[in-house]
Amino acid sequence: MTVGYHRRCDASVVIDHACQREGIATGTRSRQTFCGTGVDAAVSSLALEQLTPLAIEAALEVSAELVNRASEADTIRAAGVERARHAAEAARRRYLAVDLHADRSLRPGPARRSLPLDPSRRVAPASPPGPRNLW
Repeated sequence: MTVGYHRRCDASVVIDHACQREGIATGTRSRQTFCGTGVDAAVSSLALEQLTPLAIEAALEVSAELVNRASEADTIRAAGVERARHAAEAARRRYLAVDLHADRSLRPGPARRSLPLDPSRRVAPASPPGPRNLW
């Protein structure tokens, strides 16, 4: 049902209800239209009967509970985002702590290097160690 308004000859505004479902689907005129003055009065009286102080209080309590739950959900989401940010930063530090060698293998970088590193600056590959003297 859609709602429309029109003015009568005495300049009073009258509400009209029209069922336009089929008209919208087929492109034809609406088949059912009726004056909504009586409907509005009936709906208004029914709503006022149901709006007791107890019903209003219950509705306000439900609304407050929904606000509290939304706030709790936001807090949980924010904590998850913070954990993900921390994990991403830790992964970034681990990635920057290794060097890409000539053979395209990743090896731990020198211990003297401080983090965070600039990923665009790489250290030249280390020369292979010489023979070890065991005696």
